Amino acid sequence: MDFWSYESAGSLLDLCRRHGLRVALDGGTARIVYPVNAPEALVEYGNRLLDEGRRYIEQHIGGGYHV
Repeated sequence: MDFWSYESAGSLLDLCRRHGLRVALDGGTARIVYPVNAPEALVEYGNRLLDEGRRYIEQHIGGGYHV
């Protein structure tokens, strides 16, 4: 298991729970659904965690909305 990817996915899960974000798989590619008024810093941090955790997320989560 890729530990760094796993840890980043866990941090992203925490971030999503705190800020009401969603992770969706679009054609097998994970993407974050942000509210329209999401602060730029939140988007940047969420996207960084998604990039770091993408391998784990895409391998272990099925289709549709999650988190």
